[in-house]
Amino acid sequence: MRRLLIQVARVESTISYSELASSIQTAYIHHRNPRFMRLLVEISDEDEQHNRPSLATLVVSKATGRPGEGFFVGVESDQREMYWQRRFDEICDYWQNHDEDN
Repeated sequence: MRRLLIQVARVESTISYSELASSIQTAYIHHRNPRFMRLLVEISDEDEQHNRPSLATLVVSKATGRPGEGFFVGVESDQREMYWQRRFDEICDYWQNHDEDN
């Protein structure tokens, strides 16, 4: 999952929750399953521990093209688009300039 998200960042794109879930080869997991969200949280926590922008920024709803409500906790509704765009730019820039091991 992490490698795929890094690839998505490098091409400055996004991936829907369902597309990401279906890309997992080792087991079937529905994108609305709490375990799926736990995986995204673990990836975000690992990014935070290593002072990297969160790869979860790239995972979006098909309907809105933006991350779900959990991504925006603590962000005022009128600031969400700007907040997301800033995080998106940061993650894409980071992974275009770093190796997977960093």
